[in-house]
Amino acid sequence: MRGLGNTTAALRDLAAQLSRSHVRHMGGANAIRNLTAYTPSRSLHTSHQCAIPRNRSRGASALRRQPYPGRVSLQYLGDDLPQPVTDPSKHTDVVTSPEHGLWGFFNKERVSIPTPEEDHRHGRAWAVEELRHKSWDDLHKLWWACVKERNILATQQLERERVKPGYGESEAYARDRLVRDTQRAIKHALTERYYAWQEALKVAGSDPDIDLSGKGPAFNPQTLDAESSPGADTQISDEEAIPKAGLDAKDTKRLELNNCCPQPKVVTYRTCLSSPPYLKACFINHTFFVAHIIAWYLNTIKPNYLRLSGNFIFIMDDGQDPIKDLEKGFDVVVMGTGLTETILSGVMSVQGKRVLHIDSNSYYGGEGASLKMSQIYEKFRGDGSKPPAGLDKDRDWNIDLIPKFLMAGGELARILRQLKQVQDNVQFQQIAGSYVFRGSGGGFFGLGGSGVHKVPSTALEAAKSNLIGIMEKGRLKSFLESVAAYDDAKGPQHQGMNLEKDSMKSVYDKFSLEEPTRDFVGHAMALYSDDSYLELPARQTFNKIKLYAGSVAMYGKSPYIYPLYGLGELPSAFTRLSAVHGGTYMLNTEVLDFEHADDGKVAGVKIKFENPRKDGEYVDLVVKTERVLASPSYVAEGKKKKRTGQQVVRAICVLNHPVKGTDNSDSGQIIIPQSEANRKNDIYIAVISSAHNVCPKGYWIAIVSTIVETQNPQHELKAGFELLEPIEETFLAKPFDLWEQLDDASDNVFVSKSLDASSHLETCTDDVKHLYKLMEGKDLDIDGLNPERAE
Repeated sequence: MRGLGNTTAALRDLAAQLSRSHVRHMGGANAIRNLTAYTPSRSLHTSHQCAIPRNRSRGASALRRQPYPGRVSLQYLGDDLPQPVTDPSKHTDVVTSPEHGLWGFFNKERVSIPTPEEDHRHGRAWAVEELRHKSWDDLHKLWWACVKERNILATQQLERERVKPGYGESEAYARDRLVRDTQRAIKHALTERYYAWQEALKVAGSDPDIDLSGKGPAFNPQTLDAESSPGADTQISDEEAIPKAGLDAKDTKRLELNNCCPQPKVVTYRTCLSSPPYLKACFINHTFFVAHIIAWYLNTIKPNYLRLSGNFIFIMDDGQDPIKDLEKGFDVVVMGTGLTETILSGVMSVQGKRVLHIDSNSYYGGEGASLKMSQIYEKFRGDGSKPPAGLDKDRDWNIDLIPKFLMAGGELARILRQLKQVQDNVQFQQIAGSYVFRGSGGGFFGLGGSGVHKVPSTALEAAKSNLIGIMEKGRLKSFLESVAAYDDAKGPQHQGMNLEKDSMKSVYDKFSLEEPTRDFVGHAMALYSDDSYLELPARQTFNKIKLYAGSVAMYGKSPYIYPLYGLGELPSAFTRLSAVHGGTYMLNTEVLDFEHADDGKVAGVKIKFENPRKDGEYVDLVVKTERVLASPSYVAEGKKKKRTGQQVVRAICVLNHPVKGTDNSDSGQIIIPQSEANRKNDIYIAVISSAHNVCPKGYWIAIVSTIVETQNPQHELKAGFELLEPIEETFLAKPFDLWEQLDDASDNVFVSKSLDASSHLETCTDDVKHLYKLMEGKDLDIDGLNPERAE
């Protein structure tokens, strides 16, 4: 990612183009002069002219006074032309197999290149998460299928260059890109297996009980859960693997892996290393477990107990008890796996703190999680509800509960750039465009009709845009030039204005901007959800506009980027970062209460802990800690949190068509300004599709959200629903309150804010920096977050 160095240049280009557009539409003397000006033509044709024909034998020439040469006889060879062989008996007897693989490199008979429609008929690329479950043979076959596909595409491209049909290049490029993405994912999956296996071999080589000489009996399992043959020195039986009553934990390591094998068992560390089925199951089915086990092998962390999605991954040293280990205490206990909590958990783990992360849910992400379609039906339609045919393939769906995009040049993107381990685990796709709904023409001589209009992302788009009236573009140009020239580091004084004292309304008045232009700047560029910013100091709005312009300049089209497979990938990535640096995670864990010391500060957290030695037995366990970070759902109202006074309502809509007015884009952010909907707050529509691996091909997911203003929240989303019609499925969430922490944090219990109604995650990053300063007493140094640099 590039930095924000292009922000000023982008705004100046935009203003310059607006200026040229303004001049073109000016009337008066300029218009008359342009219409009456005469420009002589130098030539009636564009071919190259020669002063004198240089070939004396090329026919008659008036310049050289040559007569007409008359007929000229042509020379030809008298050789006979080759004749086709029409006698079948003289044809070759060579017969090729119709199943031969080389036939796949050729098109159908009498077809030199495929049509764009045929090239466009293909699926999406395979993801790493899907390939981790594939066998070695399947990956090998898929790799060579991709090689063959790329060879075919290269052959077709050469044919296009020869024939020059004028079509097909973009479709072939898109197809080739997906094939390359699949190959990249195959390499990723194989690299994970390679390093995991190499580290396992290192540990196995240091264990005297494991024979790696290759001279013992071979292990040839028939099924995934097949055990080793009796008498093998390097194997152990089921009876030895399952601890009996009265037996102490004598094995060097022990793992309990539920859902890892068809019949879950308690497996010893020695069995896991020497028995390929268990090793394969561990490495392929539990990627999160692999991250822990590798770091454990490298002695960088000592995770003694983990609980994932209700299943145990249990790791112990000799004689260690997980309950006693938890009772040793942690530097920080984090409750909730929302984005704010996981970022801070990862940062503190990188800094060497001992972190315990607890969540009462069975999934990561908290209120900002990404769920499968079956989970969406259960959450919104009740237990037992199932999706209908066509929507029932969970592997194709990753639906966000809260719609948010990342600003390409924002603070969260900076954090991701510094934490390379997180960046490597998440892939991003650009959002195709930013749009705004306009119910009528914009400004004096405005040309825009009612509907969805693209927010300009380039100077040329700005000049052609109908969002701003013709006479208004000159004034907007002056305003954007002023914003581009502003440098926040030099203080609030700027061109005779004090941006720390002057309100944004007074700045608009200074540049004589009309109401539609003010709406466009404040809501489509500064991304405010209401007009309360007009009475606030203009400094913040100037910085927001510069952030927007800089983010657009980084990639073009729009300022937004989005993680493949949904927003839930971000908490998961920060979770992996924390785990690799020693963090311990426990899902499906109920928090009972806080324990406080005599001075009123927190001393521990009481949790309901399931005893891993006895199924179904729960104990109340107090985990010692001096600091607690919690999401609002874990604390009571009035003690540590308060309502902001706002409620947010959201609706998830499943579409089988692109949104009207977006030029068939695969994604976008649509803003319905409050002035267009007769409201006090804007309505946001976040649109994503199969291009982001969140739904099958041919579907779009649109999430409509706004601040509740009446007693009928669903009616408040009507303007958004009308833009999306027809809608295949709608899931309406109940309005929920927005919470924030009370100012009192004297007991060392810190509470994060709810994810607000804004369209991006910048406010979440602000909360991260605010909480870090409260907990650590210093500012968060984003540039110093790189773990490799810290080590």
